Amino acid sequence: MKKNKQQQHHQSITVTGVSVVAFVFWLVQNANISINPLRHVVWKIVWFLYQEPICMDFTKHQLHHHTNCIYSVAFHPNLPLVATGSGDQSTIIYNISISPPTVKYHFKHHTDGVWSIAFHPSLPFFATGSADHSTILYNISIVPPTVKYRLKHHTDWVRSVAFHPNSPVLITGSADNSIILYDISTSPPTVQHCLKHHMSSVNSVAFHPSLPLFATGSWNKSIIIYDCTASLPIIKQHIKHQTSIVRSVAFHPSLPLFATGLKDNSTIIYDISTSQPTVKYNLKHHSNCVRSVAFHQSLPFFATCSVDNSTILYDISTSPPSIKYHFKDHTSYVMSVAFHPSLPLFMTGSADQTIIIYNIYNL
Repeated sequence: MKKNKQQQHHQSITVTGVSVVAFVFWLVQNANISINPLRHVVWKIVWFLYQEPICMDFTKHQLHHHTNCIYSVAFHPNLPLVATGSGDQSTIIYNISISPPTVKYHFKHHTDGVWSIAFHPSLPFFATGSADHSTILYNISIVPPTVKYRLKHHTDWVRSVAFHPNSPVLITGSADNSIILYDISTSPPTVQHCLKHHMSSVNSVAFHPSLPLFATGSWNKSIIIYDCTASLPIIKQHIKHQTSIVRSVAFHPSLPLFATGLKDNSTIIYDISTSQPTVKYNLKHHSNCVRSVAFHQSLPFFATCSVDNSTILYDISTSPPSIKYHFKDHTSYVMSVAFHPSLPLFMTGSADQTIIIYNIYNL
């Protein structure tokens, strides 16, 4: 069939883009470019040129490629990729530029369940934290991605991993009661700080998207928000009046709001604009432990998922937040929820061994 001018123009742009991208990939992999502002620019060029569009023509996709509980899910902020971490000791990265999504990579580098996963927002790194006490840092500029470093500084399960939004810093939280901040600009990564302010397992860690803050939530019913402006992070706020074990923590990207998911079935959203955080909303719409919470980075949505097999999508433009959808599409515990930072997509991972990707505007 004869191609029209628009198709020919698109093909020309694609071929040119792929050629330039191939050169930039070669440059990053072979030239001695350290992790500094230059490399950030290089990767922004890659992402600009290599923008396979995410397929948005769907309501939901349910994918079943794991053989055990899915503990963690994540969207890549710039590329058409989503990732999952599972109790089957593996990690899957899917290509979501096509419908339905397909398995792009299936990693089996851990010897125990993969509890947490994260993409770096601006560098070609992907991290996994495992019950085998290790954290693996992958280089995703290489096809297929390779294990760049295996970090073994914790003495118990690595329950949560997160990247700093703009810097080469990785944070890990562990059942050994500690958190570690790594400088990943060095080879191998170096431990910047090992903080031991919790008296029990650190279940969740999170960086603020735009402020110099990070937070930790623990089995000992406490939350610590750190100020990382100085070279040594300092405790900014310590919330000790939790009524239950903290399973998940998340910052709102622009408002002074901080959310926690608790084992007592509730979700608390705090106002952190003052020196002592205050409870703004206490949401009690689940009937079992809340395993994961997340704010959308650019839309007025907030999500929670629970051991009651359900996921709730809230509209936070109202006060108090109102339930927009209450999903009951999984047949077992819903362990993780994540939003795409700029698109109306969110994803859940479940003990039923499946993930579901939702297009909010097509529901």
